[in-house]
Amino acid sequence: MIDVVHLSKHFGDLVVLDDISDTVYEGEKVCIIGPSGSGKSTYLRCLNVLEDPTSGKVIFDGEDLCDLKVDINLHRQKMGMVFQQFNLFNNMTVKKNITMAPVHIGKKKIRTVKRKNFFTRIANVFRREKKPLLDLPYTVSEMKANAEATAMRLLERIGLSDKADVYPSTLSGGQRQRIAIVRALAMNPKVMLFDEPTSALDPEMVGEVLEVIKELADEGMTMVIVTHEMGFAREVATRVLFMDGGKIVEQGPPAEIFGNPQNQRLKDFLSKVL
Repeated sequence: MIDVVHLSKHFGDLVVLDDISDTVYEGEKVCIIGPSGSGKSTYLRCLNVLEDPTSGKVIFDGEDLCDLKVDINLHRQKMGMVFQQFNLFNNMTVKKNITMAPVHIGKKKIRTVKRKNFFTRIANVFRREKKPLLDLPYTVSEMKANAEATAMRLLERIGLSDKADVYPSTLSGGQRQRIAIVRALAMNPKVMLFDEPTSALDPEMVGEVLEVIKELADEGMTMVIVTHEMGFAREVATRVLFMDGGKIVEQGPPAEIFGNPQNQRLKDFLSKVL
């Protein structure tokens, strides 16, 4: 699903990612672990080019996302991203936060069809055989209603349907992070990227967020998760990557990574966090 080919990222003379190659297959749950400063979050952000790689390729759905000719925003619709700090808009209600992107994309599709029909009408004036106009996929009101219905269904799923019309600033950190996950799911992504989704939460709120992610894993969602929660990685991951110094130092099934680590740096790391 995602092919990473010789990916590197430099900030001046600082090498943050050093010639990484890897493949994330459909249905995989990849947990990335490692010490602070090892390049984990930068690597994740490079997967959907929120961070521009210095060199290398990130191939998703057969296209290199690092190619400037590629419509990166189109591909980001298929890659849900959940951040450490939630990144919700505090001036919008919970429901508005969730529906904003689907409504924007829906309106864009309607404008595209109308624009094509406009030029078809002009061209038809000069054609003997008139080209048919495209049907609108939906009206604006239908699209908004569908987006709101999806938002409410997802909020119901995480037990927060009663919070649809409140503002994020009134919610706990755990509630905000669950809503951030739902916001990403509203785009019906093919893959979910999580950047330390519990690091900004109080300990008692961590479990409620991890439970939502576990449910997604059980349903077969492809996921790449940067995490410090070793127990969670052991339970959910199909593959664990250990990063250090901008490289993937060791990788494998959780049982091997946690039960029989081969690299000395990984052994030292696990001895401090387990």
